[in-house]
Amino acid sequence: MIAILLLAGDFWAKQYFFDHKDQAYSLLGSQLVLQFQANEGLLAGLSYSQGLLIGVICLSIFFGLLIIDSFRKKRREPLVLVLLGGLGNMFDRVTHGQVIDYIHLNRLEYNIADALIVIGVVWYILTLFSVNDSLAKDMRKSEQL
Repeated sequence: MIAILLLAGDFWAKQYFFDHKDQAYSLLGSQLVLQFQANEGLLAGLSYSQGLLIGVICLSIFFGLLIIDSFRKKRREPLVLVLLGGLGNMFDRVTHGQVIDYIHLNRLEYNIADALIVIGVVWYILTLFSVNDSLAKDMRKSEQL
């Protein structure tokens, strides 16, 4: 539910900064700036064709993981974050022909959808370690019996 609210906030912010391209809001001096930035590339500035190929591969992996791990609740939630973030950026690409970034932190430019993707990937990786740890503990317990 929180992720959906964040995605709704992302849609609102993208539209706001798209409509007010000349406005900038500085927070923390020049370290954090909220301002429109058109991102016409894909995946960290790769060209469209390179990014499209990598994007198709990543989506294939994502849906494969979603199908394989659909029965594990611990791993479902981070994948939903990745999916929502991807949908948010895909919506921009379809409606505006570019992704709208509006958060500028030092040299990084991103939006809330990007943050959802990163958080989801990191969370998913952490669940891989926690699931392996719990399996190892279960195996040790069964060996002791």
